[in-house]
Amino acid sequence: MTSSARTFWRVGPALAALGHRAIAVDLRGHGRTGGGADGHGFAFVDAAREAAAVGRAAFPGRPDGALSVIGHSWGAIVAAHLPMAGLRPGRIVLLDPPVMDRAILEWMINDPSSRPDTSLDSALATIRRANPTWPEGEQIVKAEALTEVVPGAAIAVLLGNGDWDAGLVALGDPAAAGIPTWIVRGEDAGGSLTPAAWLPRFAERIGADRILTVADGPHSPQRTHLEATLVALLRALEVG
Repeated sequence: MTSSARTFWRVGPALAALGHRAIAVDLRGHGRTGGGADGHGFAFVDAAREAAAVGRAAFPGRPDGALSVIGHSWGAIVAAHLPMAGLRPGRIVLLDPPVMDRAILEWMINDPSSRPDTSLDSALATIRRANPTWPEGEQIVKAEALTEVVPGAAIAVLLGNGDWDAGLVALGDPAAAGIPTWIVRGEDAGGSLTPAAWLPRFAERIGADRILTVADGPHSPQRTHLEATLVALLRALEVG
């Protein structure tokens, strides 16, 4: 919720090297997109409409079904809402989509490691304290995002969407029927926000074979378990 498109700064080039054209999107109020100071437009389906417009603009003339979409965290739930927003990708990959109730969402507003900052040095010091095992490049990318995010945008995302269900209801909408959907997640003990207790519900909706777990992975496994995350993402992108 306070990251940017650069969350995929290593994933995108790796996918491109394997023949995929990778476009990473800064959602409203985040990264270089900015805007959103009024707190409007952060409902999951509204963010999905904007993401759909970006996707179509980035791939002019290509049918929706030729696109594959990977979304992480808030972006994963946005990706799950794309069919409701009028875009039916060829497949959807949800990277650790969160399950969080109001109490957790309110706590996150005050989490120092997610709080917007005007100073890169200060943000970097905060991230290093909170995530000492992250590679330095990941620490820098997250710190930069904290200096770019619009504070009202982060609050609107967290408090304007009710309890977060990892996109489960959106994937049950008739508009999502027939779209191959995968989940790539960390593990509960590592900090995943896609709890193991919810996996049977997802298995019923998308198929148990389309749920992939990165061993010991956290909520952002691409930061600390890059190789294993890439293997899982490639499986999701390339297996029918």
